[in-house]
Amino acid sequence: MLKQPKVVVIAGLSGVGKSFVIENMIVEYDNYAHFSAGTLIKKRLSNVCRDRLRLLGRNEVLGNQHLLIDQLLIELESIASEKVVLLDAHMLIDTDDEVVEVPLEVFEKVSPAMFLHLHDAPEKIFDRRKNDNSRVRSRRSRAEIDSHQKRSVEIASAYAEHLGVPLFFFKPKDWSDVNLTINTKLDENLKD
Repeated sequence: MLKQPKVVVIAGLSGVGKSFVIENMIVEYDNYAHFSAGTLIKKRLSNVCRDRLRLLGRNEVLGNQHLLIDQLLIELESIASEKVVLLDAHMLIDTDDEVVEVPLEVFEKVSPAMFLHLHDAPEKIFDRRKNDNSRVRSRRSRAEIDSHQKRSVEIASAYAEHLGVPLFFFKPKDWSDVNLTINTKLDENLKD
């Protein structure tokens, strides 16, 4: 079997700043490849708008996670093994009707080298969602965002522990520290 690139899951709520962090890292450093969970699923479901995927029912949202895995595995075959794949993902998906937790089995199949969880003040996430007209996002209260963010952290912590991989927490403004952590920790793991 060919050696595949390391996958780093960058998780956090919609509107926390994952795209901002990843875009800055990719511009600054050339050793990354990037995939968004929504874009991977969209490749399998060409008849559904990417931002509308989260509005599907619980069963469809959960079923789409298997499409994500299938597509990611295909994409990884075309990435050089020395690259680091940044997977923009969620621990939970807000369908507007409910919050669906992404099952552990999804991340077991992804086999991440580490998790990075982005967090920010609920007010900042609220404002980003409110002011971003380019995306379809849930309009939750600050208290709901706070609750969802805490649950996302709990899930990421449990999954990282179960998978035996490191988990690091950052704010979006600290994107250069994210890069340093990825490269330092991946180098340490390769030496172990």
